[in-house]
Amino acid sequence: MEADHGSLRSGKSAFIGRIDERQRLQDAISRSLQGSSTFIIIKGEAGIGKTRLGDVLEVGAENASFLVLRGDCLPGASIPHLPINEIAMGLGLPPLTFFD
Repeated sequence: MEADHGSLRSGKSAFIGRIDERQRLQDAISRSLQGSSTFIIIKGEAGIGKTRLGDVLEVGAENASFLVLRGDCLPGASIPHLPINEIAMGLGLPPLTFFD
């Protein structure tokens, strides 16, 4: 994956590091180009760069002509299914209802 995808759209500085993670994401994009379905979840503790890594992935995937659907969690929010609803709405579906 090229070094700097996330800065292209966001105006942020060049993306440095995360070589292993970026390679895994590039491999997933390559497999998808060969016909494999791919679903990627980026998870981890707050503040470790998940959003920034997602920005890099999103730009790289869009540059490869993929439809990118993204759902984000909100800090402190008690809406565990919010990312799934965001993805569903990105597909034009109504918000989903979840039961515990």
